[in-house]
Amino acid sequence: MADALKAAPPTALPGRRGRLLVAKAWPRYADDIVIALTRMVHTPSGRALFAGIAGSGHTLSIRPPAHTDPPNAIIQPLDLAAAAGTGSDVVIAFDAADWPNAAAPQLPTVDAALFVLFSQALPALRGTADPAAYAEASAVEAEALSLARYLGERGLAPTALEPP
Repeated sequence: MADALKAAPPTALPGRRGRLLVAKAWPRYADDIVIALTRMVHTPSGRALFAGIAGSGHTLSIRPPAHTDPPNAIIQPLDLAAAAGTGSDVVIAFDAADWPNAAAPQLPTVDAALFVLFSQALPALRGTADPAAYAEASAVEAEALSLARYLGERGLAPTALEPP
């Protein structure tokens, strides 16, 4: 997983816990991410997600990924043991230019992709991560329902969740 990150993981920032950091990797990288975050904050589900990140006491960083084909995004807790205990800072390797893409038709927008990634990162930030739970049908269904609610709040048609 570490290979997927172009930049070194962020170090702890004393006094700046429960934050969201976006790398300034190249012109427009941070701008495109911030545009998507702005869309998220204008929904109840997005605001709840941001409140969860802030309340975790840990930092969520977004950095550019290594090239993947098809494009992908990766979530990496900086301390795997703490992700299932006291909580860990988390890095998401993500490039807004890769989304939407044909490999993930259920994510019709950049903000939808970030919404799902943030939702998946939140347990590691809080210290409640359980990798085995991600494979359970109930977790997959809960994630799909959460995404459908978010897309509905954004005014996107439910058909946006169906593959083309």
